[in-house]
Amino acid sequence: VCNGASGVGYGVAGPAGVLTPGGPTEFVWDVVDATNTVVADVTLAPTSGQNAIAQNITAAFNIANGTFGGAASVVRKIRVRRRFVNAPNCESPVVEFPVTISRNTDDGTITGGGPFCQGANLGSVTWNTPGWGTIQSWEIANAIGGPYAPIASFGTTNPVAPTSLSLAPGNYFIRARVRNGLCPEIP
Repeated sequence: VCNGASGVGYGVAGPAGVLTPGGPTEFVWDVVDATNTVVADVTLAPTSGQNAIAQNITAAFNIANGTFGGAASVVRKIRVRRRFVNAPNCESPVVEFPVTISRNTDDGTITGGGPFCQGANLGSVTWNTPGWGTIQSWEIANAIGGPYAPIASFGTTNPVAPTSLSLAPGNYFIRARVRNGLCPEIP
């Protein structure tokens, strides 16, 4: 999922009911990181309940940018267990839903280009980090606001060489379209 997503559903089969001789049962949910430490950056609703109340829950993913470190994604495990409501509160084995949360796509910066005389070596154009994601395509326009058209010959390579294009004299603006994980693609 993309960081910031909410209303993502998870569920288990069979509502918590009454088991003889143990009495009423409930589902209890939590979220842990890769070290199995409980974390609060994924919000679950509800986190526990009897009957079918907590059989199905929704999750909202709000990972702080600093949590990603230098990675494009983090993994969280949404866990659920069924337990007796009354002492001694015996629990079932835990069921886990591992979820990869992608850092939001960031367009980074473009370097290269500049004013050139016709026939001159235009050098290269490079998409730079700290953008997060991978290049999906390159686009070109005659005005900074577009409209932009795909440059199929550039593919997803980085850097690219505008000298490979047959351009008439004029102003051109080149941009990369970038996507990280399941997050939206941005120019």
